Amino acid sequence: MNIKDVALPEKVNASIDETKNRIEIYLTEDCQERIIAYYPIENLQVYIYEISGSYIPDMWELGLRKNYTGRYMRILICRNGRGEFIDNGLNLNISGGEFAVKSGIESVNRFDYSADSLVGIEIVLQDNKAVKESFVIKILDETMKHIKLSSEDFQNDKWYFSNYSEETEKSVEHLLANCANNADSNVIMINGAEIVYNLGHDYKSRDFKERRYSTKPQKAIAEDIHRQLSEHYNERLTADVFAEKYGLSDTTVKNYFKNEYGYSFKEYRTKVRMEKAAELLEKADMKQVEIAMAVGYSTQAKFIGAFKKYYNLTPSEYRRIKKLGDILEKQ
Repeated sequence: MNIKDVALPEKVNASIDETKNRIEIYLTEDCQERIIAYYPIENLQVYIYEISGSYIPDMWELGLRKNYTGRYMRILICRNGRGEFIDNGLNLNISGGEFAVKSGIESVNRFDYSADSLVGIEIVLQDNKAVKESFVIKILDETMKHIKLSSEDFQNDKWYFSNYSEETEKSVEHLLANCANNADSNVIMINGAEIVYNLGHDYKSRDFKERRYSTKPQKAIAEDIHRQLSEHYNERLTADVFAEKYGLSDTTVKNYFKNEYGYSFKEYRTKVRMEKAAELLEKADMKQVEIAMAVGYSTQAKFIGAFKKYYNLTPSEYRRIKKLGDILEKQ
């Protein structure tokens, strides 16, 4: 897609700069809320959202998107605020400091945003073999290779979410600054490539979670489970307990929880217990068997095994290292 493919409706308040492949659409009369769309080259689209209360209009009806078939990658970056979006019938959300990535083959689904307040960026990379080789295409090709998902992930058509690094934040700041200064499309393209490259590092090094849509009842159940596991980590709370409480199967209960928080039921229960155990090892003069019981383990041996698997240290080693650190800090 390029800027010549865009045909804006007559009543849309917008400015178009074909020399910079840039379209700016104003959502409010004072022009403070806007969408800026760049089409630097055929297979790259960059959308910048600056929203503080408006519903973002349908991008297809505005002509800012068009159907595409082939290999693609979509990246969303939320710098501030929170946005909700619909993709292929699923309602998802993204908050400040998070990014989301989805790769796929075949057609790009309809995709709409709404936001109470959002400063964000959307980057769409499309592997268009019809475009002849150029320096720009080579940069994009390298970034695509850098962030490449596994074959299974690439074809499963799911969104994955994580927080982004300081390096990515700097890249985002560069792009937003250049946008504010009306930079031309080549500069925006290079900024976009830089962001994708840094997100490749983030994807490899950070805890990436799949997130799916939850209905309000499902969300309420997941939140109750989350609260109970957080507050009653010393009790034997299993998925069966919650399944009986809500009249559901244990598999359904686990799916509700994972869809809402990204962690599996067992992963989160272990996380809460281990973090509490580490706190007690640092601050409390308790025996290991006492700590084991305090965080919900029936035997000291089970606790030690779980702790070592989580921290790669035994409880004794962890306590010794922390005490040594405290001593050195006081000197």
